Amino acid sequence: MLAPELSSGAFEMGYMYKWFHRDMFQIYHWSIASIYARYGVGNCLTLSAEGLISNFTDSKFPDRDYRHYVVGCGATMHVLTLGSFRFAVSFHYNERFSFDRSESRYHKDTRGVLVFLQSERSFFFHRGELVIWLGPAFVYDEILQNVYGYYDTVHDKTHNNLGFICGLNIVLLRYVDMFTHVVYADYLQPRVGVGIRL
Repeated sequence: MLAPELSSGAFEMGYMYKWFHRDMFQIYHWSIASIYARYGVGNCLTLSAEGLISNFTDSKFPDRDYRHYVVGCGATMHVLTLGSFRFAVSFHYNERFSFDRSESRYHKDTRGVLVFLQSERSFFFHRGELVIWLGPAFVYDEILQNVYGYYDTVHDKTHNNLGFICGLNIVLLRYVDMFTHVVYADYLQPRVGVGIRL
């Protein structure tokens, strides 16, 4: 869960949708929907987790019947404050296992690791906050595909892993967090979501 830091004791839960577009042996597109939760631990650490189970039919392969299992976790650690700017290091891992329940049994597993050096700047307005954040990132993704009738797993991974991320969070009425951010690694990959902060 890429986002600005949370204050100590703050808890947030919501929904997000992420698009992926990467160069590997071929060009891959996929997306992940999930329910997320974040919690501020002390004044320098924010932990996050995500997950969801959903059914999916691929328009390219209508004979397949996928069930997606999404899991993820992450941490954002505050390292420095310079005037109005805050700096943090973020780590995030996500995985989507797609179990094919059709006769083809063409299972897929997408995994990703992201390390991000983010700078943040907040702007406050009546009962709200606008946070702009950006920075360089290491963005690694891989896909494993299990073809029915074959023992070997087809494994593909990204090679151009240096990228950039910029994001925007708007907190309304102190409780509603609406956000969007874009990851650039090979291509632009947007993510959107909304959460309730307690």
